[in-house]
Amino acid sequence: MIPGHKWLALLTLLASVHAFLATAGQPVAAEPAPTGLGAAVSNLFSQKVKLYLESLPEEQQQQLLQGLPPAQLADRLRPTLRFLYEDSYTIVTQHGFIVPELGELFVDEGSMLFGNISYVRSHSSEISFEQGLRLLLATLRSFDPTRFTTLLTAYPICRRAVTALLLERFLTSGNFSDSEGQLVLGISTRLFELHRQAAQTKRIVEFFHVSKSGGTSFCQLGRLNGCKTEGFDSHRNCLITYFRDHPRWTVADALPALSAATPGMREPWCARFGRQYSFKWHCRARRQHMTKNRFNIYANELVLHDQANLTGSGRSSWLGVHPCREFLNVVIFREPAERVVSHMYFDKESPEQWRALAVPVMDNYVVRSLLGGKVFNLPGGAINATHLLAAKIISLQFEVLLSLGSSTSNNNNNNNNNNNNNNNNNNNNNNNNNNNNNNNNNNNGSSTRNSSIGSSSSCSSNNGSSSGGSSASGSSSQQQGARELTRDIFGLGLGWPVDLRHLHARPTPQRPQFSDPVMAAVRQATLYDQDLYEFALVLQGLDAVVFGVAHDLAGAGGGGGGGGGVEESGRQEGGEGGDAGEGDEEVPGAASGGAASSSANGTFLGAFGGSAVGGGAVGGGGAKRKRPRRTCGYVGQVRRAVAAAASRAALLTAAPPPPPEAWLAALAQPLTLMLSDGQQVEVPLRFDTLGEREVAGGRWFNGTFFANSTEAVARAVAAAREAALVEAEALREERNAELQARHAVREKRVKAWGQVRGRLGADAVGGGGGGGGVRAGGGGLEVEAAGAAGAGMEAAGTGRGVGARGL
Repeated sequence: MIPGHKWLALLTLLASVHAFLATAGQPVAAEPAPTGLGAAVSNLFSQKVKLYLESLPEEQQQQLLQGLPPAQLADRLRPTLRFLYEDSYTIVTQHGFIVPELGELFVDEGSMLFGNISYVRSHSSEISFEQGLRLLLATLRSFDPTRFTTLLTAYPICRRAVTALLLERFLTSGNFSDSEGQLVLGISTRLFELHRQAAQTKRIVEFFHVSKSGGTSFCQLGRLNGCKTEGFDSHRNCLITYFRDHPRWTVADALPALSAATPGMREPWCARFGRQYSFKWHCRARRQHMTKNRFNIYANELVLHDQANLTGSGRSSWLGVHPCREFLNVVIFREPAERVVSHMYFDKESPEQWRALAVPVMDNYVVRSLLGGKVFNLPGGAINATHLLAAKIISLQFEVLLSLGSSTSNNNNNNNNNNNNNNNNNNNNNNNNNNNNNNNNNNNGSSTRNSSIGSSSSCSSNNGSSSGGSSASGSSSQQQGARELTRDIFGLGLGWPVDLRHLHARPTPQRPQFSDPVMAAVRQATLYDQDLYEFALVLQGLDAVVFGVAHDLAGAGGGGGGGGGVEESGRQEGGEGGDAGEGDEEVPGAASGGAASSSANGTFLGAFGGSAVGGGAVGGGGAKRKRPRRTCGYVGQVRRAVAAAASRAALLTAAPPPPPEAWLAALAQPLTLMLSDGQQVEVPLRFDTLGEREVAGGRWFNGTFFANSTEAVARAVAAAREAALVEAEALREERNAELQARHAVREKRVKAWGQVRGRLGADAVGGGGGGGGVRAGGGGLEVEAAGAAGAGMEAAGTGRGVGARGL
């Protein structure tokens, strides 16, 4: 027989086993363990910072990559970061730059965000960084770009301002906590959603082609990603004939004079003549032409659009220049000295000849191009720091921005040199261009995807040559970083599964070597371009942070990420942009269910077949998937009719602005004014400087954000009452003065009419009595009565006559 205490122990054990079996496989209700999200976000920030450092010029890399402490890096970047989250908004306001994102449609949102950033920084000792992040996230979630327009803004200035603040905090204070990491994740996801939503409504990509900066490669990428334009051949290069945006590098009539002064000089192929700029095709007309012809990408290789000059307002030329808000704007920058050398490569002449022939080429070409036609044609040496400041503001407005660093250029050049060497060998053996390309692709071990790219551009890249997607052997970490940046910017910024990692269209073999004096002259002539280029490198790094966090950690869909971008567009019926015959096609050997890109190495599913690019393995087992239709990324994901219907439905179902709170309405009762004549006048209270809605429990008032909304309302009511009292007092004095003036006029008239009436009455009485006496004296009593009556009537008539004469 088992003792009682042993029975109790046995029953307790059985109960424990039953409870374990009953709860097995079910979620535990206890508090979850830390997820390590803060560490993941911090690691991604560190990775993107390293990519930024690797994109710098080589002489700066050697200094910064040798164990530079984050605090020193923060000191180095602080002027640029502060310019982004603080100075840029002030500069736009002070100089009157035309910035659509901060214009009439979205001015409240921009001012609210920059005000919140200023509040978080100025009250850092009072509120924690986590509270500041909650405030910024609530502000971004309150953005509603669909309120007034169907052409949304991607908020590129706001996006980079917030990310600059986050990066500064990371460099100065270290890693994020889990709660801070969650908020950073939410902020990045919201910014990415705003960007992608705007791209889908714009539906057209305008590529600002800075000459010799990868524009030919970008045009070919547009073709490979299913975009549509007038032509992708080397002659058109994504340019629209009617827009006349081809470059004009040379000065009119400069070539004949230079040829006469330099006998035997060969005419450079880049001598473009004609009118320097035409304002005929402004933004709205360009969109109408593109929409009419069903194009969704085009290039502009001249200058940016100057709406102020178009309207003849007479303002300074760079004030009205801005990218068209009707398009998704893309620009590629390149290291200025290398870009100028590319110009000189095609016709190697002295810098003096180039300076005489093509002033913009040798004198801060990028700054000139960004500031419109008038600045582009300024004489040499006329570009100054003010132009550079305006160019930075304009660069901030590009939704997608890529800066080709030395690592990117070297990577592409090395690949191109290898390909061209193979082509030369094949030329010697076969003397046939088609056989050369085929043999070259066989020598490089390229896949079918790379063969297609190489045949179209005569220069294929050997990145990702096998179906497993492994990169070429011997590639450096800098080259890998450059490929990851192109993934972040083009794959996630445009939604393109094919980017510059897979293509470099124009080979540059046997680049000539220039002497040190020539290179010194080139660098001296591009100082402002160099400053702008380094500024663009920071913008590129900030965009990589936002897109990388949203995609790699939050799982937001991107173009190269399989399920998020292109595959979603492929499920749209009748999606635009795909080539004929590029419909849904089953591809064997691919991961089932549409694999997403790897968050660790940023790989993508190949756009041609089932191969992956960059290190992600392809699932086997004979699984099949439908190859997505190529639809030019985000701008082609939604059909035009569907987008229009959605925008109309959004406008119809948009909720009206909420009414003011009841307690605020009670406090805002108008003042009642009692005038001296007994009348009452109501003076309303005005709350123009009070924010319309609460933001994270706070509210704006008179340019200052109050964390306590009640305090802001109380101050607003007090200020409104004080202003109303001043207005009421002024109104009271005005009305009283008016009443006094009227009373004085009335008294004057009464006094004047009283004298006249008194004189008229005396004359009437005297005239009647005299007449009666004379008449009465002539007869008896009866006659006297009659005479008195007649005399009275005569006297009255005489009196009226006298009175009339007197008046």
